[in-house]
Amino acid sequence: DPTLRTHKIFGAAILKSIAPRRGELFVLDKHPPPALDNKVRPVLLFVHGSCATMQQFEESLAHYSAAGYRVIAYDWLGCGGSSKPAGWEVYSIDRHAEDLRALYEQTIDHAGERCVLIAHSAVRQDCAPASL
Repeated sequence: DPTLRTHKIFGAAILKSIAPRRGELFVLDKHPPPALDNKVRPVLLFVHGSCATMQQFEESLAHYSAAGYRVIAYDWLGCGGSSKPAGWEVYSIDRHAEDLRALYEQTIDHAGERCVLIAHSAVRQDCAPASL
């Protein structure tokens, strides 16, 4: 897929750049080693709110990854390592919801893999419901 590029940071984690229409989203997608207890765990998708970055979840990402969960987090367009396009209209809640949906569709396995959304701030109230 030409829209995915892999970056090596955050230790052994893999960061991908997913290119929606307006710019690239910087995404952490860390797959854990196989669980020793053979339990099937949901994917945990962490989404920060306005004027923040995925780094606010750094301790939680490390904790849940070590506990055997696949963890995904990303920087909103305009935040952290994601693109910062000009124009205020690209930063609307509807546009952030489109990015969240694109990320979900490109990173979560739809063959029965469950996903739990862990959201903060505006994402919880506006963006997540709009993207579902």
